[in-house]
Amino acid sequence: MKEYIEKIRTECAKIKKTFVFNPEEDKDEELQTASILFVTKKNNKEYLVDAFVMTSHFQYHMEVMDEAEAQLVKKYPKLVGKDYLDFSEEQQDALDNLMDEIYENDSVHVQEFVSEEIDEKEVFIELEVGLNREELTEEVLAKFVNDYNNNTIKLDDTALSFTEEMEDED
Repeated sequence: MKEYIEKIRTECAKIKKTFVFNPEEDKDEELQTASILFVTKKNNKEYLVDAFVMTSHFQYHMEVMDEAEAQLVKKYPKLVGKDYLDFSEEQQDALDNLMDEIYENDSVHVQEFVSEEIDEKEVFIELEVGLNREELTEEVLAKFVNDYNNNTIKLDDTALSFTEEMEDED
């Protein structure tokens, strides 16, 4: 892992940034999600950080989808573990209707968060992050990395919901 930490540190220095985009993940051109790598120090030890960052809007959409799928599985228990594309047309319509109902009822709310899993042995940290930003620009990501590395993250605890669904990718 030390070699990989050095590789990421060198790549960051070469491009004069505090992070690099994870080359194993597709870059989101709509700037709603980002998978980034950076190096941090905790307790005088260097760690490689693999962070998945999302906007609150994206997080909200995912929470609505998860809630609708949980409700759908109650009606169709055989759907457990299946992908949306494997659903019948009737099941897809039912899921879409459940999502619309959740949006209309304003029953899902999200807020900024940082979820951290630390592997001391591998000197590896996995982060999942939700930020209340319209887009995850390089500036927003750099500020997050800087705040994380300096232990100065200030999360907004406002409960958010959105009135309209994210546009479908067609």
